[in-house]
This record gives sequence, C-alpha cells and structure tokens, in this order.
Amino acid sequence: MADEFSNELNNLGVRVGRLEDRVGNVKVTGDVRLRYLGTKAMGPDFIRSDGEYSEKTRFDARARIQFNAKVNDRTDAVVRVASDNFELGAAYNPSGESIGLLTVDRVYVNHKFGERVSVKAGRFDQMIGNGLIHDDKFDGVQLNIGNDKVQFQGAHGYLLTGLYVNVPAEYNHTISYASVKGQLNKHINVGGFFTRFNTQKVLDHSLKNVYGFSTDMKFNKLWIGAETVKDTHAKHAYAWTAGIGYGDYDLAKQGTWDVKAQYFNFGSHMGAISSKWNIAYDSTQSDNTGHIEFHGYKGWLTTVNYALQDNLGLSAYAGFKGRNNPEQYARYRKLSNYYRVELNYQF
Repeated sequence: MADEFSNELNNLGVRVGRLEDRVGNVKVTGDVRLRYLGTKAMGPDFIRSDGEYSEKTRFDARARIQFNAKVNDRTDAVVRVASDNFELGAAYNPSGESIGLLTVDRVYVNHKFGERVSVKAGRFDQMIGNGLIHDDKFDGVQLNIGNDKVQFQGAHGYLLTGLYVNVPAEYNHTISYASVKGQLNKHINVGGFFTRFNTQKVLDHSLKNVYGFSTDMKFNKLWIGAETVKDTHAKHAYAWTAGIGYGDYDLAKQGTWDVKAQYFNFGSHMGAISSKWNIAYDSTQSDNTGHIEFHGYKGWLTTVNYALQDNLGLSAYAGFKGRNNPEQYARYRKLSNYYRVELNYQF
C-alpha cells in the first residue's frame, strides 16, 4: 500500500509540513465559562457590595485563550489573555466602566535545569499550600525542585487579587513562600508551607508569618481532604477546611462525575485572598459599615460536577449555613446562602 500510494503520501507529508511551518511551535488552548449565580436574600448581611454575588441573581460569562511557545528544548514562554466576568445584557458596570475587557493575566517564562529543577518568572498562578487562602495570579519568581515522590517549591513576589487587586506596586509588599509536598503512598499526599508577608505589622489583622499543612487521600473514587492555615502573631488568624467526595470527574472525558461536601472555618483575622475553592465569603467582604478587612466565616459548600461531553462540563455549587465568626462581631450574624451553576468548555 505504501508503494501504491507513495505519491499521495508524499503530497500529504508536504502539506502537513507546510501547515506545521505556518503554525510554528506555538500551542493554543483556552476555555469558555457561562455562569449563573446568586444568593437567597439581600440586606445588611449580604455577601459583598460589588463584583460576584453583588446582585440577587447574575448571569455572566468569561473567556480565556492561552499561548504556549516552545523557545527551545528547555524553555517555554506562556501568555494568556482573559476577559473579565461580564454580565450578559450589560455594557457597563454600576461604576460606569465598560465590561468584557481583555487583560493579559498570565505571562511568564519557564526554564528547566535538567529533569528535576525548573525556574519560572513573570506573572503566573501561585498556590499557597493547597489553595485554601490563595490560588491565583502572582508576579515574581518561582523555583521547583522534585520528583514523583517529593516536591519543593519556593517563590518570591507580589499578590495581585483580593485585598491586593487595586494596590499599586509602590504600596504593595512582597511575600516569600516555601513548601514541601510528598506522596506517602499511592493513596495519601501530604504537604506543609511557610509564607512570610514582608511588611510591618500595621493592624491587628495584618498577616506576617503564615504556615499550614494539608492532605489529600484518594481510595478508588473516594476523596478525603483537609487543610489548616495559621498566622503566628495575630489573634484569631487561622483557617481550616475538611471535605469528602466521591467520583472521578474529568472534564475531558464524557460521563465522568463527582460530588463533594466541605466545611470552612476562618478566624476573624484570616480570610481567603483568592481561594482554590468556590466560597463566596472572602477577605474582601464588607461589613455593615462598608469597611473591608478580614472578618471570619463559617459555612458549608457542596459541589456536583458532570462531563456532558468531552471537554464540556456542568458544575453546580451551593453554600449554606454560613455565619460570621463572633470573635470579631459583638452579635451573631447569619449570612446569605448562595448558589452557582456553570457550563465549562475547554479547547
């Protein structure tokens, strides 16, 4: 057959080669999210004054495109362009600013020094611990050393979300981060981290030296996970979460699914700057006076994921039994239940 169709195969090879030359060494991926979210009630105990959950119901969308370029066999360059979360039907937000704007939220270079050491520099995603208090964009440098069993990570740079979203560079402070994660056996992973906020202690809730521990256990389709975080110098500066789930959800594989239930507890001087988990109450929640600070939160989150088709997933979230942590407030405050349903497309 190769002899019989040699001319056709040669022509096909030429066309594929020309296409590869046109595309070059850049890989393009992306995702689109359609989301419906809201809360059960409005009022003085509402979640926050702007952004997500700022209305009783909201239908919005977001799109991201990522470009991965192979510089050489050791170096990669990555750029990601993302829209903001724009509400469908609205051209402007309540402040009069145009919505749906594009920003470059990832731009970094990753260089490998052999198989076990790499350095990343630029704007990238930085997870603190297992993501309870932060898993979002970060400006700085990151060092990774490890193998399949043990991984060390160090990073130095600036947080850019939550309380730090509108802080100019001259007023932002750096953080220094170090973590170790390891696989005890095929079922259990554990990790620990330390983060230094390189700033003077200004307020009682200012974070300074933060450490934490986490574990993920997987037994067939059963998942059990937990994480705890603490600051060494501030009172009530702690947070922890524990959860259980079942399933094998994979967005790329049709028919896979999972369910999870998690409990969260934040002390009154600790908040989620930008959590890995979809909790609505974070470090930017306003109190009744409109003052923004860490505030404390306790509550439950349930999650259901199902892959409708390959690379198309349906997710539903419900947060309930939420309340403030009375360490800070003189009275008990029951917080609004919240919900979220979304379609996620990846390509």
